[in-house]
Amino acid sequence: MRRFILARLAQAVVSIFVLITVLFFMVRLTGDPVERMIPPQVTEEMANELKRAYGLDKPLLVQYGVFLGGLVTGDLGTSLYFRGRTVGELLSLRILPSLELSVFSMLFSLLIALPLGVYAAKYRGRGSDYVARIFSILGGAAPSFLVGLVMLRIFSVQLQWFPTGGREGLWSVVLPTFTLGWFVSAGIMRLTRSSMLESLYGDYVKLARIKGVRESVVIWKHAFKNAALPVITYATVIFAAVIGGAIVTEYVFAWPGLGSLLIRAVIQRDFPVIQGAVILIGSAFVMCNFLADLAYAWINPKIRYTR
Repeated sequence: MRRFILARLAQAVVSIFVLITVLFFMVRLTGDPVERMIPPQVTEEMANELKRAYGLDKPLLVQYGVFLGGLVTGDLGTSLYFRGRTVGELLSLRILPSLELSVFSMLFSLLIALPLGVYAAKYRGRGSDYVARIFSILGGAAPSFLVGLVMLRIFSVQLQWFPTGGREGLWSVVLPTFTLGWFVSAGIMRLTRSSMLESLYGDYVKLARIKGVRESVVIWKHAFKNAALPVITYATVIFAAVIGGAIVTEYVFAWPGLGSLLIRAVIQRDFPVIQGAVILIGSAFVMCNFLADLAYAWINPKIRYTR
């Protein structure tokens, strides 16, 4: 088990390093950030002075070395758009709202998707199966921005049950949670259903029924435990993707998370903020993959001995 953990941890570290390197050079292909920072009438001399102040006049490899040195010490740099504010400060203000929205969305999706997937497999071809599949199809096909706008129109504008945007109290998280959670639950439900269909026809399930084990125990203890392996992997990975992929939902509901910060940074070519936000999201994605591998190995010990 120790060798398995060390191998997966080494892969995670290499993946993050590759992400950092590719991101650094690709961001600089978008153009000169100084053009966004100064008005057109500013002289070239003043523009060069601004580049020197932010270290943008140095060769690209030198900038890369400075950037890596800052990462080692935990310094992500200073924002070019939010003058005088460090990237770490901006991210610390935005990470909590994004985590809050992601956690609520994942809890909502799991509470909906797992029972629907299990009972859709158990009652395959019946009414509950068709209802679950329609739910998943609509959740996967409906664009998040459209669902969000419809929710705002009905429940915020017409009925006035929830706020139209922002992050003020528990009620403000309900609509964005449903919008994002419905999309996530569609994939989890389909995967749960397909995994359960395989498990329900396994010999261990047949043997449990022959022994007279209660049907609820057969379903949730025997069948679902084995069917949960791919679901755990998908749910763990999708959680990291939700943190960084809720950009549209955050924009529609004016949610002050990482997504809205990243959009503004991209528009303004704020290299340090783009790098910091993407590294944070990418690292979360890689670490969630790492945790999924550990969960897999814990549930199924055979995986520990595979490369």
